[in-house]
Amino acid sequence: MNSTQNVTVRQHIRDGFVFETRSVVGRVSDAVPVLLVGGAFQRKESWGRLEQFLLDARPVITVDLPGSGSADTLPADYDTDFLVDTLRQGLDELGVTYVDMGVGSYGAMIGYRMAQRHPELVGHLVVLACLTSIPDAIRPAVEHSLTLLREQRMEEFAAATVALFMCSDTDRTVVHRVGVDRILNRRFSTITADEAEKYTQNTLRLMARDHLEPEPAIRTPLLVVTGEHDTYTPPEISRRVARTSPHGVFALIADADHMVHLERPRETAELFLAHFDELPIEELPFVRVCERAGEAPARVGA
Repeated sequence: MNSTQNVTVRQHIRDGFVFETRSVVGRVSDAVPVLLVGGAFQRKESWGRLEQFLLDARPVITVDLPGSGSADTLPADYDTDFLVDTLRQGLDELGVTYVDMGVGSYGAMIGYRMAQRHPELVGHLVVLACLTSIPDAIRPAVEHSLTLLREQRMEEFAAATVALFMCSDTDRTVVHRVGVDRILNRRFSTITADEAEKYTQNTLRLMARDHLEPEPAIRTPLLVVTGEHDTYTPPEISRRVARTSPHGVFALIADADHMVHLERPRETAELFLAHFDELPIEELPFVRVCERAGEAPARVGA
């Protein structure tokens, strides 16, 4: 992995909300940058080993949009288009005119909408562990977690949230299950009051409605992928989103769940770069299933 990096953090303001971008240049400075937009509790600095693997091939841009990280809290009644406009403003102020995007979980709806509205800006899009609303099956558990958070029962909140995000079926193989469980429990049990309010508002936004807008159809090459054991946003959700594009691809990563970027960061980065470079992802050994629009499902690799 690359150890020499040039990191630039910049502050921006939109409609009174402060947000930040972080640009990292590693081994390669002249390639199309990868823009990452993450999920709940994910800060612009917290992509970890996934970012490091990407930096071997591309510059990386990460963001704290309103509602995340060091940015201001965003009330739940602000919609996805506001976040897309905010992200576009940040890129404009950086002078960035073209990116490949990797988005995860809560960030899925932002990346998807960005590709819809600004196809000239987004070369390729990977949606990881897609979340466009809170699925009905887990809504009661999510509401309970918000109650625990509001009552500051932090150990119970952490345990309940980890149980939501991670597959608890020990008969299913999840790489680094124990280590990731420990990391998440520590992270969730120690969140600040500011982070708790951001998580609450973001979750209420997702609970209000499904943020997947069916029109216009995405022209950007789209890959929607998750871990094969994702119980928070089950694979069928990712499959449905992939099928909204005439050129969409749906794939499953073996031995992983919703937290695939922590469990299999090298493989996730390899998958991102293969899609960005338009290489055949079905040949990657850790891809369990790959379905292309109009083709029959196929089990491959792994």
